[in-house]
Amino acid sequence: MIISTYYLAIFSILLLIAILQLTYGIKMRKKFEEMQMERDNVQREHNQNLKRLTKLQGIEKQLSAFKDELKKADTVTHLQKPRIKAQHSPEMLTIPDRYKYVHPLSHKGISSSDIASILTISSQEAKQLVTLANLAQ
Repeated sequence: MIISTYYLAIFSILLLIAILQLTYGIKMRKKFEEMQMERDNVQREHNQNLKRLTKLQGIEKQLSAFKDELKKADTVTHLQKPRIKAQHSPEMLTIPDRYKYVHPLSHKGISSSDIASILTISSQEAKQLVTLANLAQ
């Protein structure tokens, strides 16, 4: 009887330990699942932010391209003012005045045919002047 009471006490202790371990395991599993859900939410937020960033980078590129085009248009407009005056009275715009605009225009990426149109000179003359401007550097 003492032995059976001893075994009963050990069995009760082992049963209590097993129940405590089971309870702890269930608690840890719930915590693990909560952490997985939190990780999934963070991942979803990260993906959304990445999409927003990509979209904003695209918009930034478009704005940069627009700025460049606007600057080019402003330069062309500025340079066309003397051309418009020259059309009314060609003697007002001397040859050297025309030539001094070739260098800045060619460095802004404007083609020689466009330069010829802007400065009211021939295409061949514009090509030669662009070549000379490049050699002068």
